[in-house]
Amino acid sequence: MKAQRAISPEHRAQVVNYLRATGLEVGLLVNFGASPRVEIERFALTPSVSSAFSAVPFTDASQPN
Repeated sequence: MKAQRAISPEHRAQVVNYLRATGLEVGLLVNFGASPRVEIERFALTPSVSSAFSAVPFTDASQPN
């Protein structure tokens, strides 16, 4: 959870690092500082071709900006 004006690449990297460190496959990045809406990004840790793991951010496209 964050309370910043916008989600930065550093925040996304932090979620990816937490997922890798804990072995969890899915994480949420929630920002309550994006007025007037809450920003939510979902990350899924998936195995990539190089046998490392990569996180894929998903945003809800059904929500109007």
